[in-house]
Amino acid sequence: MRLSETAKARWCVVLAATLSSTSGFFVQSPWLGSIPENSLPIVLGFWRAFFAFLVFVPAVRRWHFHPGMLLSGLCVFGMSLAFIASMRQTTAATTIWLQCFAPFWVFLFSLLFLREKWTFRRTFPLFLAMLGVGILLGFTLLASSASGVGLLWGILAGVLFAGVIGSLRWLRQYDSTLLVAWNVGIAMLCFLPLYLATGYFPTLPQFLLLAFFGIFQFALPYRLIARGLQKISAQEGALITLLEPILTPFWVWLFWGIAEPWWTLVGGAFVLVALVLRTVVWGEEV
Repeated sequence: MRLSETAKARWCVVLAATLSSTSGFFVQSPWLGSIPENSLPIVLGFWRAFFAFLVFVPAVRRWHFHPGMLLSGLCVFGMSLAFIASMRQTTAATTIWLQCFAPFWVFLFSLLFLREKWTFRRTFPLFLAMLGVGILLGFTLLASSASGVGLLWGILAGVLFAGVIGSLRWLRQYDSTLLVAWNVGIAMLCFLPLYLATGYFPTLPQFLLLAFFGIFQFALPYRLIARGLQKISAQEGALITLLEPILTPFWVWLFWGIAEPWWTLVGGAFVLVALVLRTVVWGEEV
């Protein structure tokens, strides 16, 4: 059975969410223990963008520039810095729950700026998913002593992630490889002076870990999301990426044997129902 272009786009975003869900494995790695804590978000952010840039620049066939690409690149820079800072100051799960509120910000962005049509079939799965994320976030915070600053970083990461999704949808007439190259390049340049100020250079094991982090957790997912958003709406793309907080605990359990509490299953069930409604039951509406 041959998949439609819309179905292929959805699967691209599904694969992107799967690869992105490995973030906690990299950020919390004991191999990074020698990096000063206050420099770690900058070191990780720079090298992740650097390796992503190396991956995609050779693939660009023809260069174009639109002012919106600068805004998109700045969102990528801010999102990377906020995400890593939050994950180090709170927990991987808390950061991901906070970032998962991105579909709500995309909702407002699309409504105010992209003028996209909103119907019950789009809004009901979205708010159902947000209910699931709210359950996950609420019980996670009640059960932990999360840093207030870390929570603010996580909220900011979600807002900026929404900006990335919205800007990619806005610039969908451009080749997705071109968009990714500009975005990670701008992010890398923004990180560069901050990174040089740290005076830190990774060891060989750290360098290899950062290479995998930049390529498989950042570059490939970003490329897949950009490709997917050429055929599906910004809010649907954001909704599908909610697979990430469901898969992240699975990798933790698989590699480290740490089981998740009951509220992860309940909240994840709401998210899964929303995904099924939006992509399977009502999947033909764009």
